[in-house]
Amino acid sequence: MKHWTRNVFLGSHDLQERLRTEIVRRWPEAQYPFHIQVVADDATSTIEVRVWTDDGIHIFEEATHEAFAPSRENDPINAVLDAVELGLEEVATESLAISRGVPS
Repeated sequence: MKHWTRNVFLGSHDLQERLRTEIVRRWPEAQYPFHIQVVADDATSTIEVRVWTDDGIHIFEEATHEAFAPSRENDPINAVLDAVELGLEEVATESLAISRGVPS
């Protein structure tokens, strides 16, 4: 059986585990056959989100500090989950286009 990774690398271990748990819950491997990686870039206050397939589709999104709306609870988590959602939509669209023979 093919395994699709769900990796989260953040400075805060607690935040890292909460985010990884939520990603696994929302986007299980069996339903979302894509790799998902979240990496904090402390130098720029951004969190990078990468979504890719083994077929060569690579999508990169960023969850920036500005995206952490002050009125939202768990702001970094919500910003990252939004970026993951965008990345998954893009990779799914590209995968569909490739399967139909449409150049991207």
